[in-house]
Amino acid sequence: MRTLCDSCESAAAIVFCAADEAALCRACDEKVHMCNKLASRHVRVGLATPSDVPRCDICENAPAFFYCEIDGSSLCLQCDMIVHVGGKRTHGRYLLFRQRVEFPGDKPGNIEDPASQPVDPSETRRGQNQPAKPTMGENQQNHKLSPVQVVDANADGHVKMDTKMIDLNMKPHRTHGQASNNQGMAPLTMRLSKAVVSVSLLFLVALSGFAHGFVASRTLFNRLSGSSNYLTTKELWFDQTLDHFSPYDHRQFKQRYYEYLDNFQAPDGPIFLKICGESSCNGISNDYLSVLSKKFGAAVVSLEHRYYGKSTPFNSHTTENLKYLSSKQALFDLAVFRQWYQESLNLKKNKAAAENPWFVFGVSYSGALSAWFRLKFPHLTCGSLASSAVVLAVYNYTDFDKQVGESAGPECKAVLQEITQIVDQKLTSNKKGLKEQFGASELEIDGDFLYFLADAAVVAFQYGNPDTLCNPLVEAKKAGEDLVAAYAKYVKDYYVDTFGVSVETYDQKHLKNTAVNEGDSDRLWWFQVCTEVAYFQVAPSNDSVRSSKVDTQYHLDLCKNVFGEGIYPDVDMTNIYYGGTKIAGSKIVFTNGSQDPWRHASKQTSSPEAEMPSYLITCHNCGHGTDMRGCPQSPLMIEGNAQNCSAPDAVHKVRQHIIEHIDLWLSQCKSTVGRSSM
Repeated sequence: MRTLCDSCESAAAIVFCAADEAALCRACDEKVHMCNKLASRHVRVGLATPSDVPRCDICENAPAFFYCEIDGSSLCLQCDMIVHVGGKRTHGRYLLFRQRVEFPGDKPGNIEDPASQPVDPSETRRGQNQPAKPTMGENQQNHKLSPVQVVDANADGHVKMDTKMIDLNMKPHRTHGQASNNQGMAPLTMRLSKAVVSVSLLFLVALSGFAHGFVASRTLFNRLSGSSNYLTTKELWFDQTLDHFSPYDHRQFKQRYYEYLDNFQAPDGPIFLKICGESSCNGISNDYLSVLSKKFGAAVVSLEHRYYGKSTPFNSHTTENLKYLSSKQALFDLAVFRQWYQESLNLKKNKAAAENPWFVFGVSYSGALSAWFRLKFPHLTCGSLASSAVVLAVYNYTDFDKQVGESAGPECKAVLQEITQIVDQKLTSNKKGLKEQFGASELEIDGDFLYFLADAAVVAFQYGNPDTLCNPLVEAKKAGEDLVAAYAKYVKDYYVDTFGVSVETYDQKHLKNTAVNEGDSDRLWWFQVCTEVAYFQVAPSNDSVRSSKVDTQYHLDLCKNVFGEGIYPDVDMTNIYYGGTKIAGSKIVFTNGSQDPWRHASKQTSSPEAEMPSYLITCHNCGHGTDMRGCPQSPLMIEGNAQNCSAPDAVHKVRQHIIEHIDLWLSQCKSTVGRSSM
């Protein structure tokens, strides 16, 4: 029986990509890998003898990559990492697919990119010419070496088969200390073979990107100040692996995290892992999670996303250096951190090999990470809260603008559309004066300027302040006043001055700046947008609120201008990998606000059989992450106070459901956590 391509689901697959965890036909392989200069470096394994691709016996979702004789089970790359490499059960495994194949986009021999080469040159030589050997200082009693056939290319480009011995079981040694002032690569302190491949796996797939729509989110929460807004701001540090998918690259970087133990019922209380998203993580914010922490006696830990804030691996954010920035790498960061923290906690509490029940939380992009973490590592957490989680990657996200119009209501929507028409006309007759009127003269590209104006309207609905925008505009219309002047006043007074958005963040010249800046995450997020998820907020073909000039080509041109040729978001592969709204997870609570334009990229229908409920919080000012942040979100309500929501009972009802699910799943988890796979 032939294996069908996971992308087109019609043609027979001829290769298996470990980075994307997908079997692909020739046409789809060329589309996914040959058209992207970074993705072209993915290692693909030939399916010489067509057969069904077995599923992982652990997660029962991803294609299996290894077979373990001792366990008698097939495992995907992620589960093998956790069970054998990151865990305590170390023994030999065998590749299910053994034939390495060469493609036109592959580079023979070494990967010449400095950022992807091992620090120790001998590592490269071992990877090419001789067996990898366990470090002499390690306990080698449980280490077995499995012969693996790998295809190498000689100087003439000819392919030859060679049998290599690759150690799959070398365990990491992690240290806990303060970060150094040097933001370059950390010293080589860990030797870990993570997968059986002959070159580094570079994964760039489409994940949930929010374009400028979440610039406002980052600005809002970066502006939080004062001890009452945070449970803690004490920085802690952890040595994290740079590339989880390379067996030869052992480099590390310092990753920042926080812990809050005031409510923790030691030693057996739950641990709430709050995932930080696409911005600098300056502490554990005092939102509704603090209420849940008190109720369940939970410790709260929060890990900063790689590259953002102070957790950057490199001294510059060139396109080449950003190739390790992806949701897939971030999920492995969380998995490795979770196990390391559990072991550290056991040492502090003098517990031997114990497991606390873990629950993950996230809002927005981090909400998607929360759902995906539960999907990919179900054995590491009892459940997940995915608030406003954009789990569906969308190329042209026209539903975003449609929801803005619906949330505005007929009267306000009509005024916004009239303003858009006038602005489009003035761009051809008095461009300089128009941009000066909005304080945006620096935005030379018209698309950047129009995106800025569109986002200014979006935040009113996304973050629970619709009346701040609509009331003065509707009044100006009724009074026959200058609508553009009225909107310019709102943009400057509210969006820029009160909300704190910088016009510069919309300037592509700013996005091209590769300097590392702790508080500036715009280039980083756009890289994830352009390589992982798109979410291009384009105008619908008719009845649009934003300008029709904000189209697909504008976004593609931006990606090319900022990051160079060959950068393109493959949303199909993202949705294949994570499942989109058909996510095959379990014990995940999805929540969304009725006025949030991002809710159409979230899971809005429940799946009772998989214990994945979905709740819509309906009210006039219920926006993005309302269940965790309250209404409105500027300023942030301490402990997510919902008293200013137009329907606080709706928020309370959903929060009660959340509590019930957490309570049930934690109780179910306590009897099963800490099994032999851990």
